[in-house]
Formats: sequence, C-alpha cells, structure tokens
Amino acid sequence: MSHHADNFDTFEFVTTSRPTPMLPRDQARTEYVAGGRGTRYLWLIIFAALGIGFVLGRVLQIRRYHALDAVASVNGTIISKDQFLERLQTIAGDGVLRSFISEELGAQFAWRKGVRPTDAEVEVRYAEAMKHPDISEKLIAEHISPEAFKRSLRLEMDEAGVLGRDITLSDTEVHNAYLKDIDPNNPRARYFIPEIAQLAVIVTAKEAVARLAEQELASGVPFATVAQQYSEDASASDGGRIPEFARGRTAMSRIPGLETAIFGMKPHDTLGPRQFGRRWWIIRCLDMKPSYTAPFESVKDECVTDLKMEKGRAINHSSLKSEIDKFDRDAAVQIFWPQYLPLLKGKR
Repeated sequence: MSHHADNFDTFEFVTTSRPTPMLPRDQARTEYVAGGRGTRYLWLIIFAALGIGFVLGRVLQIRRYHALDAVASVNGTIISKDQFLERLQTIAGDGVLRSFISEELGAQFAWRKGVRPTDAEVEVRYAEAMKHPDISEKLIAEHISPEAFKRSLRLEMDEAGVLGRDITLSDTEVHNAYLKDIDPNNPRARYFIPEIAQLAVIVTAKEAVARLAEQELASGVPFATVAQQYSEDASASDGGRIPEFARGRTAMSRIPGLETAIFGMKPHDTLGPRQFGRRWWIIRCLDMKPSYTAPFESVKDECVTDLKMEKGRAINHSSLKSEIDKFDRDAAVQIFWPQYLPLLKGKR
C-alpha cells in the first residue's frame, strides 16, 4: 500500500509543480481518463487490503477463541472445555453441588445466628494463614485461588461461630492447645512442621542391579536416565523423583534406618547402594527443608477457632441439630439441571 501511495504523491507533485502545456482536446481527455483510472485502482487496492485485514483479523480472533476454549490437545486433537467440564460433572458433579448447597446453608445459618465473620475478620485470618511456610506453593499446587482459600476460612469461622456460641476460653486453654499442636511427637501437630525431604531414588530388589546402576552413575550417566533404566519404583518414569515428604509422617518412617539415613543428607548428596528393608536403595537428596514451629501469636486466632469448634461439638451439637435440620427443611433450594434433582432429597 505504501508503494502505491508514493506513486500517487509523485504524480501530484509532477502535475502541480510546473505548468502543463496545452494539449489537443483528445489527448488531454486521454490523460485525464488515465489519471482517473489510476486513482480508482488505488482506492480499489486500499479497500481490498482493508477487506483482507478484516478477514485475517476475524480468523485470528476465532483461532484465539478456540485456543481459550481448548484445555489440551493430543497430536493436534483438541480436548475442549465443554468435554472437560462434562467429564467433571459425570465424575464429581453430585458431590460438588452437594458441597455448594451445604456450605451455603451453613453460611446462611451462621448469618441468621449473628455469628458470620466480617470481611475484615476474614482478611486478618487470611493474612495469618499466609505466614505459614510454603502455603503459597501448596495453594498453587492444589489449584486453590486466594478467593477460594478465603471462602474456606470463612466457612471454618462460620462453623466455629455457630458451634462455639456461649463458649468461653481461658488463655491457659488456648495456650495448652497450642502446645499440643507444636509437639514434635504428635503426628497431627498443626503448627509444627518437621523436616521435609525432596528426593530422587533408584530402588530395586536385587543388589546386582543396584551395583550396575551405581556404575552407570559413576561413569557420568544422569541420575534420571539411570533411574528410568534400573529402578523398580513407580517413580522411575519421573526420573526417580518422589513427592516431598515430612519426617515421621509417611510410610518411610516404618522402614528401619531409612529416615535416619535420609535426614542425615544434604542437598546434592548421594547415598547407596544400601539395603533398607528388603530393597536396595540409591538416594539423591534434591532439597532439604528444616523443621518449623509457628509462633503462638501468628496462630492464636486459628487456635481459638479450632478449640471453639472442638468444645462446641461436644457441648452444643445436640442442641443445635434440631434447629439446623429445621433450617435446612425450610430452605428454598432450587436445582435447575434435571440430572441433579435427586439431591433435593437431602439438601446437606
């Protein structure tokens, strides 16, 4: 288009910058017609370019829409959002919708009882929870958005408010509950996080195979390649990487000597071949995170909420049950998708 524009400008310059000699009428008419045709051709080209640009833009827009609509592809075959959501509904639709209904009924019951937390209170609890180590990474790994996490915190606070009504807690009770939840010997301790190891392993029932793997590693073959070739563990397909695990909280702790050896390692250390239990292990430490104890002030509100729910279930649950059941029965729950209508038989 710029090429034609340059020619047009040159034509104007030539015809306006110097006198045009008088021409015979027929010759002048011929030049006039030729100039008009050139102008018309130029405009045709411009309109054609605009049309092509519009069509290309529309095609790109459609492709972008389809890209957003696609969840994945296998050798060019698209798995669409509609297909994905239909499968999710088939597998988990009933449970998910039942959870939504139950949560909303619980939230409305808490509101009726006057114990629904304010947005500011939820934000304080959220800020407190986000101080826990690795919480951001865990939320990302589990595909939980900040909004969804805040909703779960609000629901916990709803339940604590309903169950914990008229329950008073002394400072001693709260602090003792905290001490229980930071005890390293308590496998369910919420505010003590033991050491966490991230490992890659080669596991085999035969010492000879473990020795062959050891030779391969010594010759410079990458650990992942050796694991894929020699390891009998399910992690072989992922180069030997196993999910990170906390000391004393997995089946690893039941294999004599294994955890002690693992948590004596440092990042980039390699151990083995060594026999633990009935198998031979070669272990590479990828990362090692130290234990962590949450300070009391950072979890005090959470501690109060948990303790209120614990005491409230014992004290108030029976007296509240009939009231909650009546609230559920009287609730105007509507379901618009026919495949989920059976859920109305039991709203919660």
